[in-house]
Amino acid sequence: MHSGRCITLSAAWIIFSVIGNVQAQQQFPQQENRNNVCPTYRDYFNIRNNPRCWYDFAAEEKVPQIIKKTGYPFIEYKVKTTDGYILTVHRIPRVGSTKPPIFMLHGVQSSAAIFVSLGKSSMAFLLYEAGYDIWLGNYRGNEYSEGHERFNASQREFWDYSVDDIALKDVPAMLQLVTYHAGHRGKIIYIGHSLGTTAGIIFASEYPNTAANTIGLFVLLTPAYKLQNMRSPYRFIFPLLYPALVSIVYDLNQNVHCS
Repeated sequence: MHSGRCITLSAAWIIFSVIGNVQAQQQFPQQENRNNVCPTYRDYFNIRNNPRCWYDFAAEEKVPQIIKKTGYPFIEYKVKTTDGYILTVHRIPRVGSTKPPIFMLHGVQSSAAIFVSLGKSSMAFLLYEAGYDIWLGNYRGNEYSEGHERFNASQREFWDYSVDDIALKDVPAMLQLVTYHAGHRGKIIYIGHSLGTTAGIIFASEYPNTAANTIGLFVLLTPAYKLQNMRSPYRFIFPLLYPALVSIVYDLNQNVHCS
């Protein structure tokens, strides 16, 4: 049985994200000269006329388009996990680089887009300009990694996984891909954000020898690795609401991923 940790975290972010998205979508029509980005969550509540908000094409484009429109090279890879999930890895190839490859993994309810969504100031682009070959991972369940050899994203079986599966199946599969193509340049620099750090830590804890041979440096951004001492009220609320949250997450994912 899976612990449900991934589903609980996803439910929290889905609830907050849906509220903000509904507010924003109600306030402006689909047109190019509108605001679609704000600096704070509160600013989104009056996004249409808020002078603090602005329009950014990256907020509505897919990762491949963002990378290309910003002026960088792009390659896309598909890799299959041991349990049949088909993941997408985006690469900003640095031809001739002698530096070790950088692998970046996003947090919960997110994707590789978080590393390329700030224009030339995006972390992935800054590191590319510094001479690194950039690899952007997408673990199972996000919009770029919805494939499976037996299931589709509208089936409950597709969503029957936990944080451990991301750490022990997705992370190794993606790191093997990077090593195969760029491992000759040195051990991978692993940059994780939020759940991306958790997955990296679990992977290294369970497979220390593999991690030592594959990863040369861990960079953990807002690391999330220990939940026992949580002070947030969600620690007490989520166990009570767990059955309802599972249904909400499944229904939302089904609506989002089914056409």
